[in-house]
Amino acid sequence: MSLNSHLSLALQKKTNKIISLKKSLTAQEELLILLYTAAFFSCIYCYKSRFVYFDYIYHFFTHQKNIFLTPSVLDLTVLTVAAISLLLISYLSDKLSSTKEQYNKLRLDIIHTIEGEFCYHPQRCSCKDNYISEMDKYSIDMVFK
Repeated sequence: MSLNSHLSLALQKKTNKIISLKKSLTAQEELLILLYTAAFFSCIYCYKSRFVYFDYIYHFFTHQKNIFLTPSVLDLTVLTVAAISLLLISYLSDKLSSTKEQYNKLRLDIIHTIEGEFCYHPQRCSCKDNYISEMDKYSIDMVFK
């Protein structure tokens, strides 16, 4: 950012941190969308094949050997994808929540800093407006709390 020379060191570090948190939030949200899609389609497949899975389970626990009721590679793959997707969704949802909390806390701290003394210029300047405009380029709102 070109404005860093007029900002305090603390505000420069906070700015760099909030930009990295925003990038991390975006990446986590995109990954969650991908995982939700994988989980959705694999769960739909499992739902449509539920009676076949019930037969697999029944014959497994009753020890009836039927050569025609062995799980296919596709079934095992879909079940694995569903299980892994759901576990990753749970983990990433918690991580996303934590990252959002850090992001919002830092954003509000920067907004509070902006409202006070902002730069080292002795006369009135447009540093605050330039900073807000620069943050808008990263989709970081510095106007509304």
